[in-house]
Amino acid sequence: MKRILALLTALTMALSMAACSGGGESGGEPASEPAASGSGTAAEGSSDEQITLTCFLSLGQWADHIDELSAAYTAEHPNITLEWELPSSSTANDLLKSKLAADEMPDVLGVNYGESMVQWCPHLMPLDDIVEDLKAGGIPENSIEAGYYEGSFYHVPLITEGYGILYNMDYLNQVGWETTPTTFDELEQLCEDLQAAGIQPFINHYKEDKLTLTYHYGMVPAMIKDDPYGYVDSLKAGEDMDIVNDADWNAMVDFYDLTMKYGNADALTTDKQTARNDFFTEKAAMITDEGSWNLANIRNINPDLEDHVVQSYVPLTNDADRNKISVDLISMSVSKTTEHPEEAKELLKWLATSEAATSWYMDMMGSLPVSTNADASAERVGCLSAQLSELMAEGKSAASLQSYVPETVRTGMGEIWSLYLAGEIDRTELLTRFAELWTDYAADNA
Repeated sequence: MKRILALLTALTMALSMAACSGGGESGGEPASEPAASGSGTAAEGSSDEQITLTCFLSLGQWADHIDELSAAYTAEHPNITLEWELPSSSTANDLLKSKLAADEMPDVLGVNYGESMVQWCPHLMPLDDIVEDLKAGGIPENSIEAGYYEGSFYHVPLITEGYGILYNMDYLNQVGWETTPTTFDELEQLCEDLQAAGIQPFINHYKEDKLTLTYHYGMVPAMIKDDPYGYVDSLKAGEDMDIVNDADWNAMVDFYDLTMKYGNADALTTDKQTARNDFFTEKAAMITDEGSWNLANIRNINPDLEDHVVQSYVPLTNDADRNKISVDLISMSVSKTTEHPEEAKELLKWLATSEAATSWYMDMMGSLPVSTNADASAERVGCLSAQLSELMAEGKSAASLQSYVPETVRTGMGEIWSLYLAGEIDRTELLTRFAELWTDYAADNA
C-alpha cells in the first residue's frame, strides 16, 4: 500500500506538468496513432455483432452530456452501444454492492484505489495486456504504476479532479480582496468583511454526510501531515495519535465552526444541488466542498460566473505552505464477469487516450485528461481546471486520502461530524469518537 500511495503523490506532480505544458514531451503527437486511441486491434478483430457495454462511474456531472461521448465512440465502433449509469459518489459504492449481490455487475466501472481494492479486486479483470497501449497513448508512467494492485494492473486513469472551496471573486473584490485567503485567519477576516458588506460568506451542503463530511473533507487534516500515508498507517494500526489534542484536527473543527457561523442556517438540511444552484446564481461568496467538476454546470446555469469563479484549497491552518487542495484521479476498470472483455478493454483505452474522448473532457466538461497527448491548455480545460493545474504546479496539491480509509471507519465519520454540527456533541466528544473509529478498526483487524 505504501508503494502505491507514494506513486499517487508523484502522479500529482506528473499531472500538473502535463496540464501546464499542453502536449507535454510527446511533441503534440495525436493520441489517435497508437492502438490505444480506439482504432486498436481488439475492435478491428471483432465481429459485426451488436454489443451493449454497461458503464458505471460516480460522476453525476457527466449525465447531461454523456450522449455526446457515447456517440463519438459508436461513430468509431458502429457495433457498440454504451449504456451509462452515473450516480453520485455518495451512493455509488452501495449501488455497486447491490449490483454485485444481484449478479448484475457492469462491464466497466469506476473503483477507487487503496482500501476499495480490498473489496473489489476479486471482481475485477487484470489489464496488464493494455499497459503498453496506454503508455503509447500518453498515459504517464506514474499513473500506470498507481494502477497496480498486488502485482496486476487494474485502473485505467482518465481525468484528474481537485476540490476545496469555490470563490466568487466579484464579491471578494467588492470588499477589497484581490486573491483568495491562504490561511485560516485570512479566511476568518474575509468572512467578517463580507458579512459587514451585506454579502453572505458561505453556502454549505452538510446534508451530504457521506460526500462532504466523509469522502471529501473527512481526511483533510491527515492529508496535510508531513507523512500523510504513514499517518494513515499509524491510525490503522491503532496507535495513539492523540487526535483530541492534535492541532490539525482541531483546526478542522474550527473550519467547520467558521463555515456554520458565516453560512446558511439550514446547512444540515441543504443538499449539494441546492447549494450549488445558490452559489451559481451568486447568492453567496463561497461554497464549501466543490471543485473543478463544476464548470459544465456553471456554463449551463450562469455562464457569466465563469469569468470570476476561482477554486482553491481549504486554508485550514495559519501556515500557508501546509494548506493544499485535494486531488483525485478518476479511473475505470473491467469487471471479471463481463461477457465482452476485449471490447471493454478497447473502450477503456479509447476513454483514456483518444482525441475524441480527451477533447470531450476538456471542451465539454472542463476536466484535465491524464493523457499527456491531450492539448490541455488553459483555454481548452477552462478556468477551474486551469486553476487546479496552477496549484498542482506550485506544489499546492496533495492526493486525497479518502480511498485509504477502511470502510468500517468511513461509515462512522459522517455521523459523528453531523452530530457535532447539529450541536448534539461537543468538540472533545467528536474527536474522541473519531479516534475510537480507528482504534476499534485496529482491534477488529489485529
